[in-house]
Amino acid sequence: MFYLFKKNRAYLTATFFLIFYTIVLFLVIIMILDPSEKEFAFDKLMHFSAFSLMSYFIYFVFAYQDKIWFFKKHRTKLTILLALAVGASIEIVQLYMPTRTSSIYDVMADLSGTFFTILIIKYSPQRIKKLKRYGI
Repeated sequence: MFYLFKKNRAYLTATFFLIFYTIVLFLVIIMILDPSEKEFAFDKLMHFSAFSLMSYFIYFVFAYQDKIWFFKKHRTKLTILLALAVGASIEIVQLYMPTRTSSIYDVMADLSGTFFTILIIKYSPQRIKKLKRYGI
């Protein structure tokens, strides 16, 4: 049993941080008071960076999924869908809170962070070097 934990330690750690980070992100975005117009750009930057980091964790969890081939094969699409689902659910919850407002621009900032992370992962120099080495 300890062998399995040692073998999958990176996967388990990434899964734990993904779950923890998503819960904290959800709670923080819901609980913070409504931003003013001056803080509009800062709010979008926070959405961008938070979802960029979360997308990295999601992609990492799906990339090291050995049991279910579907997750590993479609990790990019699943990362985008899961980030969209989390972002949309946060905005839906904010829609029904009296002190918060829901905005499509927040979802767009969330998806921008997700796409940015996926582009960095897909086109990083290490990945390109690895693909060239294997002739892909």
